[in-house]
Amino acid sequence: MLSFDMSGHVIIPPAEYIANEQQARRWLEEYGRIPELAVDTETTGIVRWRDQIIFWSFSDGQRRWCLPRSVMPYFKGFLQDPSKELIFHNANFDTWMFANSGIDLLERTPVYRFRRRDTLVGHALYEDDSPGHGL
Repeated sequence: MLSFDMSGHVIIPPAEYIANEQQARRWLEEYGRIPELAVDTETTGIVRWRDQIIFWSFSDGQRRWCLPRSVMPYFKGFLQDPSKELIFHNANFDTWMFANSGIDLLERTPVYRFRRRDTLVGHALYEDDSPGHGL
């Protein structure tokens, strides 16, 4: 459940860290049926064909989790599940970073199924005269 401060702003919950195989498997058992997640990556740089994920995180809107690259293989099936909706800010970049790390987010997704949402694109459509569309 979300918490709010005195001025009505959402208080972001502390990130829960998933550090190893046991914690990853426990998360998948407990939360693996979540239909929609916001996803973000922290990378070694911004060169799409070269750089790699260092850490990544996701949130279901109520809780949030931070994960090192080392646990990514345990989430491959979950992330490639075409029934999951994934929300990004600059989805194309993060999709490249996952691909560089061995997870093709679109491999099992039919071409007519749009499962990636992008807040950067949404903002560009909403405020097309804005000079920037940062997070």
